[in-house]
Amino acid sequence: TAIRLQMLRSQESLVADAAARAAELEKRVMGIDPVKAEAVLSSLFSLRHDLQTIRTNAAQTHELYVHLIDTLDSQEGLMPLDTRRLNDLRLGFGHLRNTVDLQREYLQEVLDLLQTRVSTELNRFVRKITAWGTIGIGWTVIVGVYGMNFPDIPGLDWPYGYAFAFGLMALVGIVLGVLFRRRGWL
Repeated sequence: TAIRLQMLRSQESLVADAAARAAELEKRVMGIDPVKAEAVLSSLFSLRHDLQTIRTNAAQTHELYVHLIDTLDSQEGLMPLDTRRLNDLRLGFGHLRNTVDLQREYLQEVLDLLQTRVSTELNRFVRKITAWGTIGIGWTVIVGVYGMNFPDIPGLDWPYGYAFAFGLMALVGIVLGVLFRRRGWL
C-alpha cells in the first residue's frame, strides 16, 4: 500500500507538471507567429503522449483495485487485507485518471487554438494572394486586348496609345487595390 501510495503521489506530481507545461504552451501559442508554430506542435504532442501514458497507468491501476476489492468481498477468508486502504487507493487512482482526462481536454483546446490561429493566418495569406492575382488578371486582360494583331484596335495609331494603355492598367490596379484594401484583403 505504501509503495502504491507513493506511486500515486508521483503520478499526481507528474500531472501537476504537465498542467504547468500545458499552461506554458498555451502562452506560447498565443504569442507565437502562426507560421512558425511547428515547434510548439511537437511540444503539444509530446505532452499529450505523457498524459496518455499517465492516464493508461492510472486507469489500469484503478481497475486492478476495483477487481481486487470485488474479489476480496466475494470470497471470504481469501486474504486478510484492509479493504478501506484498497478503496482509498482505488479512489485516488480514479481521481488521477479524471484529472488527467481534464488536462487532456485542456491540451486539446490549446491544440484547437493553435490550429485556429494557423488557419486564420493562412486565410489572410490566401486573401492577399487572391487580391494581387485579381489585380494582375485585370492588367493581363488590358495587355491581351492591346497585344492583338488587328488593325482596327482603338488607339493603335494614336500617339498616346501606350500612355493610355498604361494609364488604364494603373487605373484598374488602383481601383481594385482600393476595393481590396477596404475589405481588408490588402
